Amino acid sequence: MNGFMKKAAAIGCGAALAATLAGCSSGEPNTIEPKTNDPIDSATPVAEEAPEKAETIISESGWSLSKNEYDESQMWVNYALILANTDKSNMTVNQTIKITVKDANGSVIASETAYATFVGPGDVMPVVGRTDMLSSEPADVIIELGTGQQEPASYDEMYRVTDFSVSGAVENPTSDGDTNWAGEFTNPSDKPMDKGVTPTVVLFNGGQIVGGFNNNLMFDAVAGGTTASFEIDPFGSPVPEHDSFEVYIVPNIF
Repeated sequence: MNGFMKKAAAIGCGAALAATLAGCSSGEPNTIEPKTNDPIDSATPVAEEAPEKAETIISESGWSLSKNEYDESQMWVNYALILANTDKSNMTVNQTIKITVKDANGSVIASETAYATFVGPGDVMPVVGRTDMLSSEPADVIIELGTGQQEPASYDEMYRVTDFSVSGAVENPTSDGDTNWAGEFTNPSDKPMDKGVTPTVVLFNGGQIVGGFNNNLMFDAVAGGTTASFEIDPFGSPVPEHDSFEVYIVPNIF
């Protein structure tokens, strides 16, 4: 299983985690604060050392190891990354990302390809996922760009992920001892999003990405200018230990 736009299907599934966070045992929302995400041309750019050539880059990435709490021989890597398109005129389409997992001997124990269907001009795109079960513990996980194409796109035709307003984003304990993320978002355009959205959460610990999850089943149309609620469930447990999170709303445009 993989996260947003992974393999032939949309990034469907990634791994999960269950950190012992304040508020979980009481049934009240925990106190973890959501982070904010900004366009790459904001006052705090995604990457300070932008490449000379306008292109899509990985601005942040990270991973963590999860083990089944009942059988630690069952383990997998959760990963997440943020793509940033430094081209202000063109969109990136069909961008691939290669995830290679190696053991302490340098042997490859897992190799997967994730996909981002598009990254808007001057915009960002989260990609989240999990590997298949591993035969041994990883010593290194290499996350690198594969192929992708640049195509012309205007702002009238292309939603920017960073244009979406997310409000009230919270992390909640569930009745079965798990965790989810919920809140509301507003369609920034006066045009309806007929194919719905893919809400995505990226988890951080000490400022480093440790994984993420998405909900690629929100196919309900969202009318222009309206506000709708969202919920994101983990792809299993445990959820990686984390102290903050970012929520992104990705429009399903294809």
